[in-house]
Amino acid sequence: MVERLKSSWRTIFSVSRADPDQPHTFRNISEIRSRFLVRTTPSGIEAFYRGLNALPAGPPDVAQAIAIASEYGIEILPP
Repeated sequence: MVERLKSSWRTIFSVSRADPDQPHTFRNISEIRSRFLVRTTPSGIEAFYRGLNALPAGPPDVAQAIAIASEYGIEILPP
């Protein structure tokens, strides 16, 4: 698993941290399926993930994901 903070990528093995309002992303660069645990404070991000989970299966609808994110104060940035 790798993460991007600011303009650089780094490999993460166990723990990662991002400051509030710090743009960041995660990517699995392996061919092996991965899982990771997200802990945030304050609570509430689980509602965002439930909203994403409610989207239909298939290719992601970026516009819908952006709309759901904005409901929770999350901004999805372009690559």
